Amino acid sequence: MKDIQQRFLREVVLSLVIIVSFFGGCQHDEDGDSEDGELSGRLVIFHAGSLAVPFQDLADEFKLLHPKVKVFIEMAGSRECARKVSDLGKSCDVIALADSKVIANLLMPKYADWYIEFANNEMVLVYSREKMGELTVENVVGKLLQTESMYRADPDLDPCGYRTLMVWQLMERYYKHPGLYKKLWKICPPSQTRPKETDILALFEISQVDCFFIYRSVAQQHHLNYLKLPDDVNLSQPDLKDTYVHAQVEVSGKQPGKTIVRIGEPIVYGLTVPKIAEEANLGREFVRFVLSENGKAIMKKNGQGTLARVFPKGYKDAKELLSQR
Repeated sequence: MKDIQQRFLREVVLSLVIIVSFFGGCQHDEDGDSEDGELSGRLVIFHAGSLAVPFQDLADEFKLLHPKVKVFIEMAGSRECARKVSDLGKSCDVIALADSKVIANLLMPKYADWYIEFANNEMVLVYSREKMGELTVENVVGKLLQTESMYRADPDLDPCGYRTLMVWQLMERYYKHPGLYKKLWKICPPSQTRPKETDILALFEISQVDCFFIYRSVAQQHHLNYLKLPDDVNLSQPDLKDTYVHAQVEVSGKQPGKTIVRIGEPIVYGLTVPKIAEEANLGREFVRFVLSENGKAIMKKNGQGTLARVFPKGYKDAKELLSQR
């Protein structure tokens, strides 16, 4: 036990050293500084729908710390956020997404050199007790096959969309129910999708939707009734990654008409400062804040899991980028 504790301690210390070195060489750029040395300017953040509540709180706290900074937030599905940058050429200073691989697949290397995995989550099933009764892990399959109105996020725009399809595939395997995926697809076809998972909340609140799969953090933030799914299904556990790979979903790729295959894996969020950021220094300062103890506390308060160990991806490029003045 002592060896395990010492090893964990070393990993935590290593994470802190990496974060410090990752950001430590960065001095304030001319952009983002006022004459008195305080941060100032216009900070633009694109973020995933599931980050709406914690990132609003993070932005509010950041503005209290830096009163001369104006923060502007745009929310969309993670893949849609990325395509605002890659396809539409829109500029932002921070982009935070519900799947770190979206940055790797759609933004790197042209629009981003690096990204940081900073948070986690799990898939749950939100449902109406009035319409579906009480759901349990044992009766959920039968109840889903009887539902009249199930919606899901668009897998080409939002990771929650393809993660929903992955959950269906994993449920088929877990419950040993051949054909379950196809049956659920018929119940919830593409015509019953919305651009992002949070768009379905409004339909659920007016009783137009019986159930939908969404992140636990969002369900908790909105005080929704939900069923916790088995770990073999909910995409939350790093030690079950060999189970999750049995789920695969094809989604649109970088180029029009091209597709890529997303393979099931534990849910990990990522963020970066894009190359086209107009206020890159402000973006880096906000990333520092998100990774700080204060930032993590805000995330946890909103039911959003954070990672104990944080490692930048594309670290060498990031170090060089953050050293620019």
